[in-house]
Amino acid sequence: MIYVCLLLLGIPWYWSKDSNLVLFGMPAWVSIAIAVSLLTSIFTAFILIRYPWHSDKQAQDEDE
Repeated sequence: MIYVCLLLLGIPWYWSKDSNLVLFGMPAWVSIAIAVSLLTSIFTAFILIRYPWHSDKQAQDEDE
């Protein structure tokens, strides 16, 4: 569900075509898309660190 929300925020379809807002020297939608991409990467890293994947070999070693 969080990925869907981040996707909806990151895609600039809700910006009006005549928007001239500039953030950090770029159009605002570009800045928002980059920020959401960064947040998505951080969230993915958090999930992978919090719930590590176990390979088949590790699972077999733990069973023995």
